[in-house]
Amino acid sequence: MTFLGDDLYCKQPFCERLKQQGQHFILVCKPESHKTLYEWVEDFQRLGQVDVIEKRRWTGKQRLTERYRIARQVPLRDSDDALLMNWCEIEIMDEQGQLVYRNAFATDYAVDAQNVAEIVSAGRTRWKIEKRKQQHVENQGISLRA
Repeated sequence: MTFLGDDLYCKQPFCERLKQQGQHFILVCKPESHKTLYEWVEDFQRLGQVDVIEKRRWTGKQRLTERYRIARQVPLRDSDDALLMNWCEIEIMDEQGQLVYRNAFATDYAVDAQNVAEIVSAGRTRWKIEKRKQQHVENQGISLRA
């Protein structure tokens, strides 16, 4: 089983619990709440240890460029007992080079050029499910917004 979650779940105690139970995870990982992890990613980038993969695709309406970045074995927090995670980011640009979407994920899965798109797609699925659920409920005349 793979747990998907937003940035609120991307914390060491939660990840440790999942690993103890033999579960996998793909969790949103934002720079604001994971400063240490992003410092390591920046250091790895300077050392040439961040893989960058670009893919172009046609949506039926427009050409998009998807840029993936991958960093392996980065600490989740600033402590000697920090879990080491694999991190990946996606940026989607339109034909004019304008940023359309950006997000990043921390995972215990091995990430490489062959599976990064699949891992990112799985990480994004949680958001798509939540959005569809909200739309369905609102179509029934019920508001979930505070």
